[in-house]
Amino acid sequence: MEGTLAQTDAKDSLEEINSAITRLKKDDETLTELNISNSIYFLQAEEKPRLAKQLELAEALSKNTHLLTLLLVHNNLDDEFAVAISQALAVNKSITVLNLESNNITGVGTIALANMLTANSTLRELRLNNQKFLISTEGEEALMHALEVNETLVL
Repeated sequence: MEGTLAQTDAKDSLEEINSAITRLKKDDETLTELNISNSIYFLQAEEKPRLAKQLELAEALSKNTHLLTLLLVHNNLDDEFAVAISQALAVNKSITVLNLESNNITGVGTIALANMLTANSTLRELRLNNQKFLISTEGEEALMHALEVNETLVL
């Protein structure tokens, strides 16, 4: 249905996350909002399989044209994921809201996100509050520069 907001809540299992990634890869036009916050899988899985799945999710975003909102709050997302999602969002032209609050992103990931913001003109809202680690001075400066250049983010 055109104009209908489809929301997938993939919090609980790897199977649900895989299903959401498959829908992203297929560019499912009904998937416009995806909430994978507080994922039991992302919070409890061992590092290598968790990171592999997070990177697969980031890669699936690069060619998706229908997802508008992506919520990834409190999922042990780190700098490697931040770099991967930054690369995907540098070319993605649909996502307008990205929430990465309460993860493990440091200055390295913040710089990657800031660099993405200089190329992305679609994103309207980026949430990075409450990271486990402090963002470096370089990360803060990169974000400040990105906000000067990017005219689409709502502050």
